[in-house]
This record gives sequence, C-alpha cells and structure tokens, in this order.
Amino acid sequence: MRNTIHLISFVGCWALMVSTALGDNQEVNGQHAGIGVVEVKKNNQHTQRPGAQWFPEAGLGLFIHWDEASVRSLETSWPMIAGTGIFWAATPKTIKADPAEFARIIREQDYNLDGKKPQITPNQYWALAKEFNPANFHPEVWLKKAKEAGFVYAVLTTKHHNGFAMWPSAYGGFNTKDTPMNGRDLVKEYVTACRTVGLKVGLYFSGPDWHFDRDYMNFMYSKTAKKYAGKLPELGPDHEARPLKHTPEEITTHNQAVVDMVRGQITELLTNYGKIDLIWFDGAPSCLERGDIMPIERIRQLQPDIVINPRFHGHADFITPEGKLPDGLHLKADEWGELCSCWAINWSYTQKPFRPLNNVLTELVRCRAAGINNLLDIGPMMTGDLPPDAYVNLEKLSAWMKINSESIYGTRALQGKEAASVPASSKGDIRYLYLVPDWKGKKELTSASLSGIRHPGPYQARILGDARELPVKMDGGFSPTQPETSLKVGSPSGHKGNGAQGVESSVDEDTSSKWCLPHGGRFPIIWQAAVVGKRPPVTSYTLTSANDMPDRDPQAWRFLGSNDGSNWTQLDERKDETVWEKRFSPRTFTFSNRTAYACYRLEFLDVHNNAPMFQLAEIALGPEPVSGGTITVSLPADIADGSVRVVKLSPQTK
Repeated sequence: MRNTIHLISFVGCWALMVSTALGDNQEVNGQHAGIGVVEVKKNNQHTQRPGAQWFPEAGLGLFIHWDEASVRSLETSWPMIAGTGIFWAATPKTIKADPAEFARIIREQDYNLDGKKPQITPNQYWALAKEFNPANFHPEVWLKKAKEAGFVYAVLTTKHHNGFAMWPSAYGGFNTKDTPMNGRDLVKEYVTACRTVGLKVGLYFSGPDWHFDRDYMNFMYSKTAKKYAGKLPELGPDHEARPLKHTPEEITTHNQAVVDMVRGQITELLTNYGKIDLIWFDGAPSCLERGDIMPIERIRQLQPDIVINPRFHGHADFITPEGKLPDGLHLKADEWGELCSCWAINWSYTQKPFRPLNNVLTELVRCRAAGINNLLDIGPMMTGDLPPDAYVNLEKLSAWMKINSESIYGTRALQGKEAASVPASSKGDIRYLYLVPDWKGKKELTSASLSGIRHPGPYQARILGDARELPVKMDGGFSPTQPETSLKVGSPSGHKGNGAQGVESSVDEDTSSKWCLPHGGRFPIIWQAAVVGKRPPVTSYTLTSANDMPDRDPQAWRFLGSNDGSNWTQLDERKDETVWEKRFSPRTFTFSNRTAYACYRLEFLDVHNNAPMFQLAEIALGPEPVSGGTITVSLPADIADGSVRVVKLSPQTK
C-alpha cells in the first residue's frame, strides 16, 4: 500500500524547532516558520572554553550571503518558494472562497497574489549554477577592507537552503563540481583570507536542503499549503502540480540519506579547513533525527573552541534575533547574543541601495547597549567581488570606528539597576552613552543621564574624538562609603591561567573576571583587604559566584575584622552554605557590627565536593549602595549634526 505523505522539509513535524529571538516583521517570521526556527529570548549556558570567550567582546561581524543566485542578482533561496507573498505581506492576503478564483491562480501560477508567476522555479534557480564562475573572487581584498572597518569576525554561507555547497563536497551531489569552476573550493579560499587579514572564521550551514529533498517536498510555502490544502496543489521543482506519494520504506531510505549527507557535510566543514571559530546553523534538516545527526558534543570534539548558534539543536551558545532588534532586549553579563541584519536591504546582492551609515551605526550601538553583537550582511556580486557601494560604505564605517571602536569592543549591557536616557554600555568603571539621532523622537539632545550608578566618581565626560570636557552633574543616592572609601586587596597571589585573573579581580566590579585558586585540598584560602580612606562600619558582605559548575562554590568560611592586621575579631561564620543558583549570582550575608575596622579578612574553609579549583567573581563589603545616584552630562550644541556620537563617562584619574 502506498501512503500519501506531505514531506515539507522545512516545516511542521519533520523539522526540529530550533531557536532564535525574532524581530517583528512578517518576512523574517515567515522564513523562520518555514525552516523550523522558533523564538528563544535568553541563553546563558554558553561554552566556557577560553578560546571561545572572544565572542561577546567582538561587537561586529560580517555576514556574507552568496551562491549561484548572484548570477541573476536574486535573493538567496526563497524566491523559488511559491506562495510566500500571501503571508509575508505587511498585511497578509486572503484568497476568496471562490472555485473560479482558485482555478485562475493555478492556471496563471499567481501564487503570491501579485498578478504574476513566482520570480523563479527551483529548477531554474539550480540551473544558475551552470553560469556561476566568480573569476574575480579575491576575498582577501574585501575582507581586509572589512577588518580595517572594524569587523572582528566573518560568516560565509557555505550552503543555503537551496542546497548548493560552496566547496567540492563528497556529499549531497550539488556543489562547485557542478559549475564551470570544476570543483573550486570557495570555502577554503575564504577561510585562508580570513586568517590572512586577522578575522575570526565563521561558517554558515543550512539544515534544510531543498535540492536534496526536491522529490520529497512541496515547493508551495508551508503556511499557504496548510491554509489552502485541497484547494491549491502540491508543487514540484518546475512549480508544476504534483502529488507527493512515497512508501514508508522510501521515506525511511530518504531520511537516512539526509542524515548521512548533513553529517558528512558538517564534518567536512569542521575537519577540512583547520580551526573554525564559529558555526552558524540556520534551520533543521527534514529527517526525524534532529540534533542527533551532529550533536553539539561531537562538534566540540572536532573543534573544541568553536562558538555555536542554536538554530540547529535548539540550544547552544547565543541567541540570534534577526532583522530588527527586539524591543526591550537586555542581556545579563553571562548571556551572549547576536543580531544579524542586512546592510543593503536583502541578504544577497540584489542591486538594492545600502542603508545610510547612521542607520547602521544606530543599530550597532543599540546592539552593544543590549549586550549583543551585530552580524552585518553584505552580498558579493556574481563576479565574486563586492559591489562598489560596499567599498564606499566600508570606508565610512572605518572612519567612524577609528574614533569610536573602544565603545564597541569589550562592552556589555548596563547591569543591575543602572539605566540611561540614551542607549548605553559598560566596560569596567567606564560607561559609554550613545547619542543617536532622533532618539525617542528628540531632534536635539541637550543632555544624557545615567541612573543607578554605584560608583559616583568624581566622573569626567567627553565625546570620543573631541578633547573638550563636558559638564557633569551628580545627584545623591550613592553609597555612604564612596567615593572616600576603597579597598586594597593583599592576599596570596591568585592563580593565572584557564581564563582566570589574580586576586585583584575580586574587587574590580567586573563579573567577567574572576579570582581563581587551585587549592589542592589545602585550606584555609585567605582573602584580605585594607580599607583606604574613611572607615564606616561594615554590616554585610556580598560574594558573587564565577562558576558554571556549582562544585567550585565556597561551602564554609569565616569573616573577620582587624585594626592592626594581627588581632582578628570574628564577625560572621558560615559552616554549610548551599551551592549558588547560577553563575554570576550574588549572595549577601549580613551581621550585627558597630565597629569600623581597618582591614577585613575572609577565610574560606571548604568548597563543595572537594573540587580542585576555587573561584569567585566579586567580593564586596557593605553597606550596599542605597539605590545608586544619577549622573547627567550636558552636551554641546554643535554636535546636533545628525551623526551618531559616543560620550565616554569615566572616573576622574587622580
């Protein structure tokens, strides 16, 4: 008996529902629905490998969408799918319930309800590979320009949904061997160029493969097919009406072929080109095995320091909003993310104009204020070169980054109760306030403010690239121990290595650094600090975990005070504390004390599970800041020229 099964390889029960955070536009949401991508808003379970920690520091990456569609300056892959226009329109369209109307649509192939046939059929799209011969593909030229413009990493589409592999793969049967290039390895040339110019290497790989699935899938857009099932036909690779009829045995055989092909191609990408810094998946393959095809553990065996996005497995190292930065997105210090967006309207080169630089810069600084990177896309032409406008815009970006890059690299979203009147980010004690044109409808900004700040300074402010100091006003709410009081740590030297810093990292108020000691079972581990300046009574202390593994959290300790560094008074003792809930989570311990001491000491007596390593991100002495004060920076009138500017707010140097 033959079963009729609708195998739509990029939708429904056959696709793994993988994860991203989406912008609210119909086309992006529609594409993600079509390849099995669903929303996730946070992820703090990223890799702890030292070689991967570059990612949240990077700020700016270059996305490169390119394949045989460049022969006709088409968008990548999606033009071959009929019926997308019904759901991707700003206002979704509806086919009126009239048999004559359905007959007309089928007869004229007006599946997008725009009065014409779809832009291209799948077979016509794939046939473009016979004309794809990028004789002017010299990626080292334009990747060097990208590096000079401030990009830190790049991501190339090695295979998009249409199924064309940009290297001579031994799997899949559709790659550069099927072109006039006769098996040229475009991926190898790209990887080599990245290393030559100093960019981190990223590879994009599509889980869906519409060429491999061409006999098992409907080329009508999934939502359109579902809504009008029985009224619109299933479409083949020429957009011809054809029913999908396969036996269970045929489906099983095809599913296994998909597993072998996807696993084989990913393995090639991760083993043929040396170190790969990032793999950027996009959607799930059509078989039932889902993430088991290539588990994350196997990927990390092949590439231990690799960064992985979540669109294949449903979880990995960072979230991936697309197209538009979601309103209210604000990551914690231990969360990673990246917005991918187009510089020239479409992902591939389609002869569309580039967005103005200020538009791109606004997006970039908003990303950094949200705590995520911006993966900005440029599509090469069929020749392999970038369009002339790309070079012009890269030069403009380069000029801006030469002045402002310190506000992009290594910054994080504001943490705790800190908030700003404009997009803002932090780097240690420094805050960057991004002056964006027309921010919240304001044509001219006369001031920018930061509230909830725990370190009142005194602060100084200036616009990057401008030597003038700006007036700074500070208003109450600060800790009574600041600014006259600070701590000077003086304990045994911390262990350096494995991404850890010395004991000074315990009081730098930066949770990305940590104090780390290999205790080897020898206790106590001693932390000691002298009070510099005023000496208010300490009535609490806060320990912030640095661990992704709870067995490295302290379990027992004593807290003591002294005025001479020799005679110590015990102020608090903890004998069996539970593990911290999660990494970077603080715990505050209070006690009754009316004496102000000159120095304080923590004697850590045990760690959970007798772990070989002891770690803490921060140690702070109370009283805690009340709620944080507000700092207001007055802005000069002559900056109101519509450009994106950056105010650097930093403690005054003594």
